[in-house]
Amino acid sequence: MTSKFWMGVLFGIATFAGLLLTTTVMFAVVKLGVFKRRSPIYLISTANMLCDCIQLVLAITYLVPSIICDSWLFEGERHNKFSQFLGAVFLFCWYYGSVAQILMAVNRFSFDHEYLSYSYTVKDDVPNYSNMYIDLPLNSSSSAICAACYFYVRFDYNTANARLSGSFRSSSTYALQFCAISVFYLCGWVTFRIFPVLIGARGVE
Repeated sequence: MTSKFWMGVLFGIATFAGLLLTTTVMFAVVKLGVFKRRSPIYLISTANMLCDCIQLVLAITYLVPSIICDSWLFEGERHNKFSQFLGAVFLFCWYYGSVAQILMAVNRFSFDHEYLSYSYTVKDDVPNYSNMYIDLPLNSSSSAICAACYFYVRFDYNTANARLSGSFRSSSTYALQFCAISVFYLCGWVTFRIFPVLIGARGVE
């Protein structure tokens, strides 16, 4: 028994293990992703794993015996039509797997050429009590109170920096994270009021 024989055996064992694992994962993806969530990314992933299974089956049924026997297994060797067909199937699965990587990467992107606007609905001369007495005071006071508190935390941090303990510094890190949330909240409700002025009535739904 030559080293090529044992290489074929090891290749067969590794291929069989890969086929078993890929098939198990594929059935799990089909059950959870395709039938329950019905997301296109799971369909692309399932088709990709199906091509992988086809390649692994070709490897077990043809490549492994060919390596072990040190033969093309068919008359005409590489010019045999069936051998060429198996090679074409293997290359097709390989090319599809390469393209599927691109599909899975760009699947989350979408492009919309129309810009929508957010604004309050104006109803003749009826005052917008929700905006005047609820939304604007609540949004403004929330941002103002958060800004005052975080400015105080920052000021206290600077004045007591020399005697800070590790736990206090950890708390200040959390405060910065919540401060970032407050900044995004401020940007959110401010842009809801600025964008209608900039965009106008175009694309209002």
